[in-house]
Amino acid sequence: MTLEEACRLIDPATDLDALAEIEYYNGFKGKDAAAKALHEASQMVVDFVRQMSWHDAKNPPIAHEESWECAGEKHCAVISDIVWVCCESGHTMKGWVENGTWHIEDGHRAEDGHYGHVKLWAPLLEPPEVKKCEACKKACMEAEYDNGTTAFHG
Repeated sequence: MTLEEACRLIDPATDLDALAEIEYYNGFKGKDAAAKALHEASQMVVDFVRQMSWHDAKNPPIAHEESWECAGEKHCAVISDIVWVCCESGHTMKGWVENGTWHIEDGHRAEDGHYGHVKLWAPLLEPPEVKKCEACKKACMEAEYDNGTTAFHG
């Protein structure tokens, strides 16, 4: 079930039609199927809302280990994904946790700047999947071969 399908099942404007459709296509087990779908939809929406809400910075996002080599030296850090952060000053910007310390989008430690400590964080939304028209697909393929200099529309 997609999030959009889940919303259709719990949205008062569309829920009755969506549930009736499930009941119809599941025959004698229609009521059970509708109840199961409604439960799944509700859980999916609750999980999404909880995930996308603001979280206390004392409970930072999950971090992963990254390692790289520079000038013959090996480096390692534990870094989170980039998230939205809200600082003591009330400013909101992108930031991340690196080795247990909050950093903001300018690359500096949050606590060292005039924004103050990070108080809250929220995950960034994933970009939508966009279907490209044939001309755009062709231009994207061409851009891979000409270092991105091909312009395309849409």
